[in-house]
Amino acid sequence: GVCVLCSSSVEFVFRMDRKRKFLYAPLQGNTADRYLSDMSPDDRMQGMALLEGGRILRGYDALMRTAAILFPVLSIPIFFLLWPPLSWAGKLIYRITAKNRYSWFGQKSQCKIPLKEESQFYLD
Repeated sequence: GVCVLCSSSVEFVFRMDRKRKFLYAPLQGNTADRYLSDMSPDDRMQGMALLEGGRILRGYDALMRTAAILFPVLSIPIFFLLWPPLSWAGKLIYRITAKNRYSWFGQKSQCKIPLKEESQFYLD
């Protein structure tokens, strides 16, 4: 998408994903329409989504699971960040960042066009 934070995050995950476990799709594209059809467009745009094993994780939970997949050594610390007495703070920070991402990080005038060798990993 056009969000600088979101685009930078996707680029970071792509660089770190040496085993190519992830595929990417914008939240305003056809793939998101298929999997997130029960959400309003505004709600859909409030954070990342991760589809894994038929289950959709959203927001902070998707972020933490992505980090655990990319960096297995962090799985135990991430487990504690998902523990309800601690996760409320992470979820709050995530929601505040999602709502303010355009004003804090800016917007691009257009989406990044994947390079030819990257395009097989982008669904829309």
